[in-house]
Amino acid sequence: MAHGYYRTCGKPAAVMVHVTVGTANSINGLINASRDNIPLLLAAGRTPITERGHVSSRNRSIHWGQESFDQGGMVREYVKWDYELRSGQPVDAVVDRALDIAMSEPRGPVYLTLPREVLTDAPVAQRRDTVRPLGTPAPEPPWAAIEEAAALIAKAEFPLIVTSSVGRNPAAIDELAALAEEFALPVVQAEARDFNLPVNHSMHVGFEPAPFLAKADLVIETVKTHTPVHPVWLAHCINQVKSEDAIVVSELGVPVAQLELTKPRSYMGSLLSGGLGFGMGAALGAKLAAPGREVIVAVGDGSYMFGNPIPYHYVARAENLPTLTIVSNNHMWGAVRQATLDVFPEGAAAKANAMPITELKPSPDYEKVIATCGGRGERVDSPADLLPALQRSMAAVREGTPAMLNVMTQGRR
Repeated sequence: MAHGYYRTCGKPAAVMVHVTVGTANSINGLINASRDNIPLLLAAGRTPITERGHVSSRNRSIHWGQESFDQGGMVREYVKWDYELRSGQPVDAVVDRALDIAMSEPRGPVYLTLPREVLTDAPVAQRRDTVRPLGTPAPEPPWAAIEEAAALIAKAEFPLIVTSSVGRNPAAIDELAALAEEFALPVVQAEARDFNLPVNHSMHVGFEPAPFLAKADLVIETVKTHTPVHPVWLAHCINQVKSEDAIVVSELGVPVAQLELTKPRSYMGSLLSGGLGFGMGAALGAKLAAPGREVIVAVGDGSYMFGNPIPYHYVARAENLPTLTIVSNNHMWGAVRQATLDVFPEGAAAKANAMPITELKPSPDYEKVIATCGGRGERVDSPADLLPALQRSMAAVREGTPAMLNVMTQGRR
């Protein structure tokens, strides 16, 4: 949620977890935040250090079981800064420093541990008032480098702009659009993790940097009647029901190339780090940051499992954060299958009727999971049923009820 909240409104969030075990449970999300430059403050308790002599000294067996010689060592590779609060130090100054570091470019997460003894001590005042914008000014490249880049662009016969996350700063979208239009620079949004350029912009040339089917005279594919549902048809139907400024979060759920995206901060894609389970929590964070915008999250069936669906649906209902969740259910670990084919395209696994360790069968009735938390669930088997199901689901979401579709989709074979 903290990840999606920042991606939607540009403000950092704090996450509180329980000592060593809570930190361990959060590490995958922390890796995702680190690789996506998300400035969040992860704070964890620290089991009491003292045996006796303090009101908060150890008094339960779990205080020995949760001891750690270096609690920050669990996360140090993925944070910009970590610190353990000391006795007699001003908490607000430490938190201010943590957020300053997190918000300074390149942005990223920080980690603060809080021993129980220190938390129950009397507070200490800061030395000075530090009310000011968070972070330090962003660094700039030297003018010589800018001039050299401009000269190279001016000489180029077919320059190409490739970006994946310039739109993280909404102001950069207009600048990129103006630059591309003025100098006729084609733009490819490769592995797009953000909305970077309107898809209806004259210089938007897609999402694949590879050469564009240059030798093809005609390419025709009917997705509309393909059973199971083709991912392109899923994207088309989503376009029919979503509002223009809807936020779409996709974690291996829907192809971005077919989505109609024209508004800033309207898309979050799969992360470079590949830590599954990001999408659904990010959708809740996006809805929290922008309650007036529709939020649609599309995940693969494997990503849905990793996303902790019961807590996800529970929080959506408990905190009044209605979203539409779409499970693109191809009954397999598609990424595992493709990685195997990349290395051994003619291997034994590729020739097997069922590739080992890739199938997710028998498939659970995912649409029933949301019902346990008061939401609306529905299964979709045929392409003809998809659009009406999406319309029913969006109607429920607009009335304040979270909805979920379990869509049988085509897998890569």
